[in-house]
Amino acid sequence: MGQTKKRIFISHTSSEGKIAAALKARLLADFEGVIDKSDVFVSSDLESIEAGENWLAAVKAALKEAKVEIVICSPASVTRPWIHFEAGAGWVRRIRVIPFCHSGSVPEKLPIPFNLLQGVVATESEGFTK
Repeated sequence: MGQTKKRIFISHTSSEGKIAAALKARLLADFEGVIDKSDVFVSSDLESIEAGENWLAAVKAALKEAKVEIVICSPASVTRPWIHFEAGAGWVRRIRVIPFCHSGSVPEKLPIPFNLLQGVVATESEGFTK
């Protein structure tokens, strides 16, 4: 029987693709030997969705496999319906959904339901420790 891989889904807007890529790189560095590139799904990178693959099907499959979801939260992104849709998918599955705040966003000032979740701030080192 094979070991189930841990899956991390990073939810982000298209304009935050570079932030999602940087977060993925940081996770891979911090958890080297525990997770690899295939464990972290970022819809905008060139590794998570292959050329010719159905984008929506790939997102759905990754959300289904995820054990944790990190939602990149900025003042702009938390107004986007797709971010709420992806976060809601994680919440319904009862996996850990972590708001990852940047550009002036802080967890306690996020809109409901994000502000009900224990979030982190990208520029604070204790956020990465959490």
